[in-house]
Amino acid sequence: MIAFDRKQQILELLQKKKTLKVDVLARLLHSSPATIRRDLQQLSEEGLIRRVRGGASYKEDRATDFPLDFRKVHEGEKKRKIAELAADFLQNDQLLFMDSSTTVMAMIPYFKGYRGIHVLTNGLLAAHLLSQNTNVHVTIVGGHVHDKSSSVNGYTAAAFISNYRADVAFLSGKSLNSDGAMEITEEEAAVRRSFIKQAKEKVLLIDSTKFDISCFFQSIKMNELDYILTDKQLPESIGNSAEIHGVESISFE
Repeated sequence: MIAFDRKQQILELLQKKKTLKVDVLARLLHSSPATIRRDLQQLSEEGLIRRVRGGASYKEDRATDFPLDFRKVHEGEKKRKIAELAADFLQNDQLLFMDSSTTVMAMIPYFKGYRGIHVLTNGLLAAHLLSQNTNVHVTIVGGHVHDKSSSVNGYTAAAFISNYRADVAFLSGKSLNSDGAMEITEEEAAVRRSFIKQAKEKVLLIDSTKFDISCFFQSIKMNELDYILTDKQLPESIGNSAEIHGVESISFE
C-alpha cells in the first residue's frame, strides 16, 4: 500500500474510532508498527491528528488545514455536486475570480464549451487545470506560495487582486457560521477579503462538514455574500442570518 492511501485510511479509521493504538493500526493496515508511527508523526505535523501515548486520536470539531492531496478526495462527491450548482452561474465572456479551494476547483470540468471567460485565481493547480483543459484565459495571483496548499496567499497577493475586477467571485472557506465564512490563517483570509471587495456577485461554495466549526480569522461577512451553495439545508442559526442579510441559500438536498 502506498503512503498516501495508507494515511488516508488512518484518517478514516480515526474519524470512526476516535482513538487507536499503533499496534491496532498496524494490524488493520497490514503494515509494520514503525511505518505506522512514521505516518502518524507526519499526520500530526500536518495538523490532521493528535498524538497520544501509544497511538493517535482524531481532532474533533475544529477546522484543519488539510494538505491538498487529502482535500481533493475528502467529501469529493459533495464538492462535485456543489460545483454543479455553481456551474449555473457560468456565462460566456465573464470575468471571474476563483479561489484555491478544492470545492471551487471542482467547477473546472463545467467550463468546457464556454468562450471568452477570463479567470483570476490564487490556486496554482486550478490555474494549471484550467489552462490545460478549457478555453479559459487564466491569470495567476502573484505572491507567496502557501505551504502544502498549492495556493498564493498573503497581503502581497491581496494587493495584486485589488488591481482586478470580476463579475462573479467563486469562493469557499474552512468554516461557515452565522457571521460568515472563516479561515485558519490570516493570509488566506486576506486573499478572500480582496476577492470579495473586487467582485460584483459573490458565491460561496461550502459543504455541511464546515458548518459551525472553530476558526480564528473571518474572511467573508455574511452581508457580503449573494449566494451560499451547499449540500444540505443550512442550520437554523446560519440560515436565519443568511435570510436577514438577503443571502440566497441553494442546496442539492
